[in-house]
Amino acid sequence: MAGHPKLRHLPPFPSSPDSRLSESSETVWEIDVGAITWSIALSYLMTVPNEVAENFLRTVLHSELSLSKHKIQAKAREIRKNVRKFNPFLKGYNIQNDKAMKSFIKHFRNFLFNNCNENDWHSVLQNAAKELKCVIYLYSVDYRKKYQFSFLLEPNELCDYYPKLIILCHSENRHQPSMLPKFNFGLSSKLAEVMRQKSLKKVLWKINLSEDEIQEIHKAISSGKNFLVCLLQSSSKTIVPALYKPPYNARKLAEVGFDVDPRLTDENGFSAFHYCMDLPETRFIWLLYNFAANISHLKDHNVRNPNGEIRDTLRQIGRIIERDISRAQNCSPTYKKRAGQILRFNQYQREVIEETFRLKQTKDLSFFKLKMMSILKKYEEYFYFKSPLCNHTLDLNDELGLFHNFVLHAEYHENLDVFTSMIFFDQFPHITGYINQTNRDIFNDTLSTIFLSILSNNFFPKYEHKSNVCLCGQQPHICEQENNAQRFVAFYYRQCFLAKAVALANEVKCFHGDAQPSSTDLLETIRNSLTHLPEITDEFLIVRIKLYLETATDFSHLENESTRMLTFERTLQVIGDVLNNETVSKTVVRFLISSCLPKDLRHHLIRIRHHCLSKYRSNTVQGRVNIEGSDHVFLDSIHKELHAIDQVIKSVFDSQRFRVEEFF
Repeated sequence: MAGHPKLRHLPPFPSSPDSRLSESSETVWEIDVGAITWSIALSYLMTVPNEVAENFLRTVLHSELSLSKHKIQAKAREIRKNVRKFNPFLKGYNIQNDKAMKSFIKHFRNFLFNNCNENDWHSVLQNAAKELKCVIYLYSVDYRKKYQFSFLLEPNELCDYYPKLIILCHSENRHQPSMLPKFNFGLSSKLAEVMRQKSLKKVLWKINLSEDEIQEIHKAISSGKNFLVCLLQSSSKTIVPALYKPPYNARKLAEVGFDVDPRLTDENGFSAFHYCMDLPETRFIWLLYNFAANISHLKDHNVRNPNGEIRDTLRQIGRIIERDISRAQNCSPTYKKRAGQILRFNQYQREVIEETFRLKQTKDLSFFKLKMMSILKKYEEYFYFKSPLCNHTLDLNDELGLFHNFVLHAEYHENLDVFTSMIFFDQFPHITGYINQTNRDIFNDTLSTIFLSILSNNFFPKYEHKSNVCLCGQQPHICEQENNAQRFVAFYYRQCFLAKAVALANEVKCFHGDAQPSSTDLLETIRNSLTHLPEITDEFLIVRIKLYLETATDFSHLENESTRMLTFERTLQVIGDVLNNETVSKTVVRFLISSCLPKDLRHHLIRIRHHCLSKYRSNTVQGRVNIEGSDHVFLDSIHKELHAIDQVIKSVFDSQRFRVEEFF
C-alpha cells in the first residue's frame, strides 16, 4: 500500500441514476491501493458476507483455472483468510505483496476485462457492477484533492440488497497529463472503526500502557470525536505525555487514523490547545505546542533547523491560539496567563526563524556571526515575560518585581531558555574561530554562565501550589511566591548569562567575515570554560552515567531484544569510558565511582570497553557474539550486573547532588 488511510467526507450521491442527490454526504476512509482491479476486488470482498465472497472467489478461480473443485475451494478459503487478515490501519501485512492475492488479482483482471476494453475504465466498472451484482458509486478527484460525485454504475436490475462499493478515481495531474488515473476504494466508517480499534489497541500495547489504561482510552474515544480533545476532557488525560513525549508514538497513532495534531479543531471549533489552558498542570500545553511546532513527520527539519513548513506552522499555531481566545467566553486568569505565555514564546521563535531566513537570503559572508548576534539580541528582547492578556506592569528597575515575574511565569522563562540554549550551541562552533587571547574570558564566561543557568534551574525547580493544595488556603500565586525563595538562585544565574551574552554579541560584532576554523576542539573549549567549576564538570559526567544506567536497568519500554542489546552495549561503553578516560581522571566523581567498585570489576569493565566493545576490535570476540546474538540468558545476566552497579553507585549520585546544591 502506498499511503495511510485518509478520512474523506464525500459529497452527496443519488440512490439511483434517475433520483435526485441525497441530502446527506458519505464519510469513508480512502484506502490507497492504486489500481482498479485491487480497488474493486478488496472493496467487494470486505463488504459482502463470507458465503457470497467465497462463491465469488470460486467463480473467478473456476473460470480461469483447470483445477479440481477441492483445490479451488482451498484457494478460495486461503484468499478469504488473507482478506480478513488485511487491516489497512496497521503496518506489517501488505496484502498487495501476498503471493496468493497477487495470483488471484491476475485471474480477476482476466475475468473482469473479458468482455470489455481494458483501456475504457468506465466500461470496466460497468462490467464489474454487472458481473458482481453490486452498485458502484464513482467519485472523481482532481489535482486540488476536490472530490466530486461522478456517476452511478449498477447491474441491469436494481436490488436493494446489492452491495454498494465506493471507488475513487484520481484524475490526471495537470502537470503530468500523460499519467493514467489512479483508483482507490472507500471503506465504510462502520467497518473502518472496528479495524481502527484493533490497530489502536496494538499501538497502545507497544507503547507499554497497561490494560486498564488502554481500556480508559477506548472509553474516552468511543464517541468518535477528535481523539486528542476526547483524551484531554477525560480522566485519561494523564496518558497524553506517554503518547506525545516520544514523537514516534503519536506518529503511530496518526497512521491508524486518529487525530493527534493539536491544531485540529473539534465540532465546537476549538483546538486541543484550548482544552489545555485551564488544566491543573502546565505540561500538557507545552508538550503539545512543541509537538505541533516541530512537525514530527519531518526528519531533517525542526524549530532548531527550520524550513518554510516549520515557519508556516509556527505562524498557524499563533493564529489558532488567538482564534481560540476570541471564541472562548469569560476566559479565566489561568487561561489568559498560559495563552499569553505560549503566544509570546511563539512570537519569539517566529522572529528568530524569520531573521534566519532573511540572513540566508542576503548570502552575507558573516552569516553565522550575524545569526548568533540576532539570537542573543532577540533573547534580550524577550528575556522577561509581558503580555496584553495579563494585567501587570513590569518595572526593569524593580529587581524584586522582576523575580516575582520570573516565578509567576516560570514555564515561559524555562521554555525560552531551553530553546535559546539549544540554538546557541548550534551556532557556537561556528564562531569559536574568533577566540583569541584578548577575548577568551568573554567566551569562557558566556559558556560557564549558560551552564550555571541551566543547572541551577534544574536543581531549584519551581514550587507548585497544587502539590500542597489540601494544606494551603492561600491563592496559588501568593503561595508560590512565598515558597519559591530558592528560585532566586536560578534567577541570579540567568541574569548573569544575559549580561555575558550581550558582551559576547558586542565582541563578535567587531569581527568581519565568518570565523576561520578553530584549532581547538569544541569540547576542549567547553572544558576550558569550566576549569574553575569542577562541580559542574562532574555534574555532566554523573548525569551521563546515570542516564545510561537508568535506561539499561529499566528496559521494559524497549520493543525488542536488539534494542535491549544495543542499550546494554552502550551502557558498558560509557562506564568503561568514565573509568579509563584520562581527561576526567582528576574529577571527584570518577574517584568516587572507582572506589565503590571492586578492583577486579573495574579492570573487567575497562577491558570490555577496549576489547569486546571497541570499534577498533573484531566483532568475533565471544562476549560480543553472545550479546549480539540476543542470547536471553546472557542478556539477563548482564541486566542483573548493571542493576547491581547502579545500586552500588547510587551513593555517588546522592553525594554529587548535595555537592552541587552546596556550590550554588
